[in-house]
Amino acid sequence: MGKDVVQDTISTLLLAIQDLIKYDKNIDLAFGFCNIRITNRNLSVHFRDTLSQTIGHAKFEESLIR
Repeated sequence: MGKDVVQDTISTLLLAIQDLIKYDKNIDLAFGFCNIRITNRNLSVHFRDTLSQTIGHAKFEESLIR
């Protein structure tokens, strides 16, 4: 996908989240490495317990290089 498509998609998602918050809806976004929860307009983030081990592993940076 093109860069403009990705930017528009992210912008649209953020606007949708803002609208849901404005109308007092609770949001739970599960990303696999963390969960982002917005409940009663309060933001909380819960990271996976093994995330620091994964990022601290010697081969982690090599896996990001393409």
